[in-house]
Amino acid sequence: MIGTITKKAVVTFIVLVLVSALSACSASDGQDGAKSTVTTQKKTATSDSKTVKDIPAKNRPKTKTGSLSIEGMTEDFTFTLADSVELEFTTYIASDMIAESASSSEGDSLFIYANYGGEKNRNARLFFFARPKAVKSSIEEMTELAKETIKVEGFRIKEPVAGNGALVFEWSQAEFDIEKQDKNGSRIVGIVSIFSHAGRVYWLIAEYPEELTEGFVQRMVKAAENIMWYDEKPAR
Repeated sequence: MIGTITKKAVVTFIVLVLVSALSACSASDGQDGAKSTVTTQKKTATSDSKTVKDIPAKNRPKTKTGSLSIEGMTEDFTFTLADSVELEFTTYIASDMIAESASSSEGDSLFIYANYGGEKNRNARLFFFARPKAVKSSIEEMTELAKETIKVEGFRIKEPVAGNGALVFEWSQAEFDIEKQDKNGSRIVGIVSIFSHAGRVYWLIAEYPEELTEGFVQRMVKAAENIMWYDEKPAR
């Protein structure tokens, strides 16, 4: 199990990231759509000694077009490539979303916020997180850590997902719903997915105002479907 002191340190880092995000500007890096909101002393991840040309995930087009079905209507979108160097994957996000990253010796994060109409919505976001590569974690430990984090945010845990045990993300090795009311009385809902890739354990915490469910969930699913890991080879 994660030690009490270590768990507190990780939760403290995450709270720092969340607080920092409240005051961070919404400008994004022109290179890959991601920016660093919090960075403490930590060696930047480099996928071993590989160069960019050796990592197909980093060589995807910077933008692509596609569509989403929202409230029964098909809408065309431009999707922008977001590159999480520390978490070692890229994905495409809708043009009305922005990506921000944060890292420390406690772990690595990628936040993807709704940015409808150019206004960043901190209540509508995807939050990817993993401990540093050198730190070994289990699904059980990461689930415990995720629950500690969302409780700090004021969420209540709802289990099982959808009331019938169905998984929203096929990769999930643990998954549960969350909900809370914000200070204005609006209901914020979401889902937490714990999963692993190449021996590293991750979480995805998705949270959004209930009234934005359909549009945000469509964007969330598309971002999840478009993940390509640094160790993946292009489909033939």
